[in-house]
Amino acid sequence: MTVTVTTTGFAALDTRMKSLSNDIATKVGQSANRAGAVVIQKKIKEGVPIGPHAEGSIRNRTRKSGKVVQEKHTKIINNVKVRKVRAEAGRVVNAIVVGKDAYHASFVEFGSIHNAPNPFFRTGFALASEDAVDQVKKVLARRLDKAGV
Repeated sequence: MTVTVTTTGFAALDTRMKSLSNDIATKVGQSANRAGAVVIQKKIKEGVPIGPHAEGSIRNRTRKSGKVVQEKHTKIINNVKVRKVRAEAGRVVNAIVVGKDAYHASFVEFGSIHNAPNPFFRTGFALASEDAVDQVKKVLARRLDKAGV
């Protein structure tokens, strides 16, 4: 699946961002990035399938060894989050992640030997990409105007 987004105005944005101090420019960029990530997060949550089991209910799982263990059931929708993560070269970026408690999200997204794939994450990302870019643009404009550039 390929997502294509067309944007313009990077030269003007670059000029405005360079007129700010490093700290302020970083905060402006991170807040705009997070705002775009939240738009995508909401769209992903709209497409998450909701199973019949209640959040927190106890489920029996059989391990490969045959051992039966009890664990609390978690909903995927409650574990789709926007987090700051370290990228290459020490940069910090906002990422949309599924928390470790909803480990079964990958089985839903990509399918398993027992279930067909239901790509809620990729679909939500593709549907929200244009809206996320628009939100980033709005937040950047608002924050740069507030900074006086």
